[in-house]
Amino acid sequence: MSGTYEYETDYSFGDVKVIFLHTPGHTSGLSCPYFPDEGVVFVGDYDMTSFGPWYNGTDGDIEDFIASGKRLLTLDADIYITGHQKGIFSKLQFGEAMKKFLDIIDRRDETIEQCVRQGLTFEEITNIGIFYPRKSLENPILTTWERSGIRKHLHRLGISLPDSTGELVKAK
Repeated sequence: MSGTYEYETDYSFGDVKVIFLHTPGHTSGLSCPYFPDEGVVFVGDYDMTSFGPWYNGTDGDIEDFIASGKRLLTLDADIYITGHQKGIFSKLQFGEAMKKFLDIIDRRDETIEQCVRQGLTFEEITNIGIFYPRKSLENPILTTWERSGIRKHLHRLGISLPDSTGELVKAK
């Protein structure tokens, strides 16, 4: 036994059937355990918080996040359980919340595009607080994740900006 599981494979734990759905985006390996007989899915980091989608790690991906989020809406599930703060949603509630949650990605795109049109540099954009409140960007790890998220949006938008050294910002 390897101690791992395969995505998209039916497993049984006693009388409970579970499928570990591959739902990349937050990370490339994220899975959401789906209990089809119970109509329940644990959606983990599709958490519906006002913070919004997080895909800023090295293996996170915006397009995968969107596709996986939409896939979760296609499940034959009545109960969606989040991993952070919000808790339990009905299918209808989750669908409404997912639309708002994914709309945050478009608002981030719009904010970044507006900053670029205004002539802001990459460094200036990373200091305004698109993902994290500006004050929290004093924390180096949050600054790193802020910069990573902005890079991913610039890549998604097809925009290249030089960083403080004059090098073009690369998406990944």
